[in-house]
Amino acid sequence: MPSDSGELRVVMDRCGEVPSILIAMAGTTPSWTEYRLEAFGEPYMVWHDGPDYSELERRWHADPAFVESRLMEGLEERDPLAAQAVARLPLPPDQRLRFVETLTSGLGQTPVGFHLRAAEALFLITGSQQWGDEIVLVLLGAGFWGDRLDAAIALAALAPTDALVTALAQGVQDPDYLVRYHAANTLLHFGGRAPSIADNVSLFSRVRADGAPAKWESASVELAAMATAKLARAAPSV
Repeated sequence: MPSDSGELRVVMDRCGEVPSILIAMAGTTPSWTEYRLEAFGEPYMVWHDGPDYSELERRWHADPAFVESRLMEGLEERDPLAAQAVARLPLPPDQRLRFVETLTSGLGQTPVGFHLRAAEALFLITGSQQWGDEIVLVLLGAGFWGDRLDAAIALAALAPTDALVTALAQGVQDPDYLVRYHAANTLLHFGGRAPSIADNVSLFSRVRADGAPAKWESASVELAAMATAKLARAAPSV
C-alpha cells in the first residue's frame, strides 16, 4: 500500500481500468529500463518484430509530461528506441524544442545505432534535410552492418539529392549483402522504380553476388544513373 504522503500516478486504459503495471508511486518513478519494458515489451521482440508504439502513444495522451521524462532518461542512456519513439509522438512546440536539443547533443555519441536513430528522429521532427548528412555517416562508416542497413532504409524518407545518390551508390558496394540490398532499394525509390531490387533480375544478380566488387560497382552505377535521371527530370527548367 502507498504511504500517507505518497500519491499514485495512474494511467487509465480505454475501459477505465487500471493495469497494475501502469501504476507508479510518487518517489518511485520507474527507471527507463522498467518503463521501456512496460511500454514496448521484451527487448528481443522489439528487435525481432520492430517497435509497437501504440501503448506509448496511449500513455502520451494520458500524461505527456511523464512520458517525456521517461524518454528523456532513455535518451540520456543513449537508447536508440527512445529516439525512435520521440519521432512518433505529436509534440507541441515546447516539447519539440526540448527533444531537438537533447537529440542534437546526442549526435556523435556511441553506440552508433543511437547516433543513427537520433539523426533520423531529428529529420522526422524538424523536416530538415541537414540531418541526412548524419545518417550518411552511419551508412558509410565501418560500424555494425545492421546500423549501415538501417541507415540505408532511413535515407528513403529524405528528398533525393545528388549527395544522397552518391552515398547510396557507395552503399550498394558495401561488403555486406543486406546493406547493398537496402541501399539499392532506396536508390530505386529515388529513381521512381519498383520498390524492390529483387524485381530486377539483372541488378539483383549483381547486388546479391558474393565477393564480387566489380558487379556491385556495375549495379551501383546503373542505379545511381536511374536516380540522377529522375532528379534531372524533376529539376525546374531555367
